[in-house]
Amino acid sequence: MVPVTIDAVPALPAAPTATVTQQPTCSDGTGVVDVTAPALAIGEVYELTGTTPMVPAMSNTTGDFSGLAPGTYDVTVFNPTTGCESAPLTVVVNSVTANPLAPTAAITQPGCPTTTLGMISGTSTLLTDEVYQLTGINPVVAAQTDAVDFTALAAGEYELIIVNQVTGCVSTPLAIVIDDYADLDCDGDGTPNGSDTSPLDPCAGDLDITTIPAPTDPNFAIWAAADCDGDGTLNGVDTDPYDPCVDDGTIGDEDTTNPLWQAADCDGDGETNGVENANGSDPYDPCVVSGAQTIPDPANANYVIWAGADCDGDGVTNGVEVMDGTSPFDPCDFNAANQDITTVAEPFSSSDCDGDGETNGEEIANGTDIFDPCSVMVQTIPDPSDENYAIWAAADCDGDGVTNGDEVLAGTDPFDPCDFN
Repeated sequence: MVPVTIDAVPALPAAPTATVTQQPTCSDGTGVVDVTAPALAIGEVYELTGTTPMVPAMSNTTGDFSGLAPGTYDVTVFNPTTGCESAPLTVVVNSVTANPLAPTAAITQPGCPTTTLGMISGTSTLLTDEVYQLTGINPVVAAQTDAVDFTALAAGEYELIIVNQVTGCVSTPLAIVIDDYADLDCDGDGTPNGSDTSPLDPCAGDLDITTIPAPTDPNFAIWAAADCDGDGTLNGVDTDPYDPCVDDGTIGDEDTTNPLWQAADCDGDGETNGVENANGSDPYDPCVVSGAQTIPDPANANYVIWAGADCDGDGVTNGVEVMDGTSPFDPCDFNAANQDITTVAEPFSSSDCDGDGETNGEEIANGTDIFDPCSVMVQTIPDPSDENYAIWAAADCDGDGVTNGDEVLAGTDPFDPCDFN
């Protein structure tokens, strides 16, 4: 008989000590298990097996197991030679933390008249540990965190996210643009606020008076309700809202304090509206001035109005008299060839150009000659105060060689050729 020896039953390895040192995160969806005890005996290894879900056993001598999917694992110490295995230690690799949902927000844009900056207000339902984070993209603005509102935002491009302050997980970003207050036109005058030195005054600032604002301008109604030229006709119905001399024709509704209206000369008589208004003359009558009547500059924007008038009423317009070299202010100085007898008026009609005591109007009606002191309907000695008495006095109506004036002084009859001294 051959003797044999039966070894004693090998002892089981000691149960391991292990922890999940890295749970899955939003950026890394795997976990790490580190085995810290016991120290391995010769031939022993650490072994990790997934139980839920099933994962084949993996082993090593370092005790470090990484890249683990979420689930439940058993950790043991195993001796491949003896087949002995320690009692298992169960560890759990948590599920991957979900990113917050994409945010929603209410946007308050800069607006008229004086809201120059914008605001972004988060409208999502935040979960525990979640906050909003806003970052300026263009121009770059450092991230700022708030529970709800981000105020006093300059124009630019922003991204809004939701951040979990514990897990660090972030949502997909919401792109938001804050408009530029400078691009608005708060007074509706066609000039953006950023270029307008008076962005709330439709009649001041850097106006382009050659261009009428577009009715599509959001604030066109503000401009349309103003009266930029002070002529009493609102811009919206004024055919030329920057010309105080072009309006609806109503007199007396002007804004006489308006600088444009004051600087204009609506009747073209050489005196500005402001001067005429201050002095009590009529800024719409080319023949009424507060100072001495003078021929205005033909370059005057409204010279044609003055030129078309007939200030002395002699039937020849002012403009024609200027070209004829006669006086447009003297009813007795005109070129008869250019006279329209049907248009004569005051002061011509009541003047007495030949000083014979009969007015021009009377002589025209009677068919006598307004420039012949001896051509009258009824011969009478005129009043010496007659403005043209000297013309009559220098004449000799009875042809006796003694002037009418000398006969009056001598007491003889200027109309009797046989009565003279």
